[in-house]
Formats: sequence, C-alpha cells, structure tokens
Amino acid sequence: MFKKRNSLYFFIIFLITTIFILQYLQIREDQKKQIIQSLKNQSLKLDAWLLKKKNFLEKLSKDLGNMDYDKETYLDLMKETNKKMGTNSIFSGFKNGEYIDTQGYWIDNFDPRKRPWYIETLQNKETTFSGPMYYNDISGQRIVWWAISSVLSKDNKPFGVVSSEILPDMIIEHLKDIQLDDLEHIFLFHKKTGIIISAINRDIELKHVQDIYSMKIFEDFLKTKETKIKFKYKNQSKTAYTFHLTEAPWILCIIK
Repeated sequence: MFKKRNSLYFFIIFLITTIFILQYLQIREDQKKQIIQSLKNQSLKLDAWLLKKKNFLEKLSKDLGNMDYDKETYLDLMKETNKKMGTNSIFSGFKNGEYIDTQGYWIDNFDPRKRPWYIETLQNKETTFSGPMYYNDISGQRIVWWAISSVLSKDNKPFGVVSSEILPDMIIEHLKDIQLDDLEHIFLFHKKTGIIISAINRDIELKHVQDIYSMKIFEDFLKTKETKIKFKYKNQSKTAYTFHLTEAPWILCIIK
C-alpha cells in the first residue's frame, strides 16, 4: 500500500512538473511569435512609409524633367512636394554645379556634384538612399541626416539629382511603435556598412553593429531575410531578431 501511494505521489509530481514545463515552453513560443510578428508588422509599416516618400520624389523628378528649367518654378514644385512628403527639405543639384534648396541653404564654394547623394544616385541610375551626412545649422548645431534621391533626366539624359532630407527623429517614431517587454535594443542599420541609422537607445546611433557586437554576428544578421540568432555578448546569452526592409538597404533588429 505504501509503495502504491508513493508511486501515485511521484506520478502526480511528475505530471504537475510536466504541465509546468509545457506551459513554460508554450509561453516562450508565444513570446517568440509575438516578437517576430511585431517586427514584421513594423517593417511593413516602415517600408510603406519609405515607398510613399520614394513615389513622391520620383514623381517630382519626372515632373521637373518634363519642364524647362526655371528656378522659381522648380522651387515651387519642390516646396509643394516637401509638404506632402513631410521631409525636412528638398534640394536639387545640376550638372553645371548649380544648386537650389527649399530651405535656401547655401555655403560658399558648395558644389552638389561632389556630394554623396549626387554621386551615388547618378551611379545607381535609380532612387537611392545615402548617408549618414552632416551639416551645421544656423546655430552651429551638427545635424545628421539621410537622403532619398532620384535622377533628373530629360530625353533620357541625366542633368542632375533631386533629393530629400530625412532626419533620424523621423525614423525613430516607427521604432517606438514596437511595444515588447524585456528588450535590450531596437535599432535600424545599413546592411552594407553596419552603421546604425536610428535606435531607441540614441547612444548607439551612428555606431557600427560589428563594433558593438562582432563581425561574425553582423554577418549572421545578413544571412537571411528573417532571422533569429542566439549569441553570446559579454558572457550573457542574447537573441537577435532581424527583418530586412525591401524599400531601403536597411535591416530592423531587436535584441532580447
């Protein structure tokens, strides 16, 4: 009788333990699905936001290319598009070195043809994301920005580049929409350079993923479009979830 009772107790304990383990595993699986779904949803929203801006800019470049150049007419159309895009400014550089800007920005000896947004866009022959780039505003404050740029063409011959200024604060609002518990980092980085474009923890912005973690971890982030990676960082186990954007060479990443 005693043995039967003991066996029953052990069975009950085993059963309860098994149920707790299964519940724990199910909770972990549900958390993983929640993270992946949240990451995917926010990536789609960010892609839609970028696509809308690309479409506005490409329409602008087409409209400008279809009209004869007149500085004031160009600026009026650029200002109108800037309002629709919600960007900081729109500006154009031309093959003759002329430059126009919706904010009236100008510095002595400024040559748009030497700027990354101009050079990279003409090289790629398509709408291009460039950055980070920097300038000092009127107060002397250093401004970090990214550009979405499109080729200006007439009769299929490029004559310049029209570009828009995207600030990190415009992007970070999308990252703040990710509401999950116990996250170490949420950031967006460039898949070619590893530079962090925008992050909830602003201290890591403009740093490189491979410098914060390691080159191997950075390379692992690039392997597939949807990734879950476990790795060690400062003797602690970490899990990274990544999702590649389709409208820009950027990757959204969550570290847990």
